[in-house]
Amino acid sequence: VRARLYSVSSTRLAFIPVLTRKTQHQRFPIVEEAISGMRTQPCIHDVVVTVRQAGCLYRFHLFFKNHCLLPFNPTVSALVPGRQWNGDILVMRVGVAVLGVVNMRGDDARLADFAVRQ
Repeated sequence: VRARLYSVSSTRLAFIPVLTRKTQHQRFPIVEEAISGMRTQPCIHDVVVTVRQAGCLYRFHLFFKNHCLLPFNPTVSALVPGRQWNGDILVMRVGVAVLGVVNMRGDDARLADFAVRQ
């Protein structure tokens, strides 16, 4: 499934493939392979964010780490000037008809950036 990565190892935002595990009713992302710093901070935090645009609701699942011993994230700093973020952020789109995560489309990039800024 395609996701948007705000990485500590790059200054460019990128869409990356993320493996998922599918049950009979839901699709679960395996985000541990996409997010760095597992030795420094083994836990990954997550939150579901809803963005409203032109009367439509879009839901995104954000997976992230923020720890003082993790590397500085230049992509978040470029997106939100003055914000200090140490660690990766992975954004995945939540399905409407499908439970769990679905592929992000090109138009979702702007909405994902907005969700990360908040």
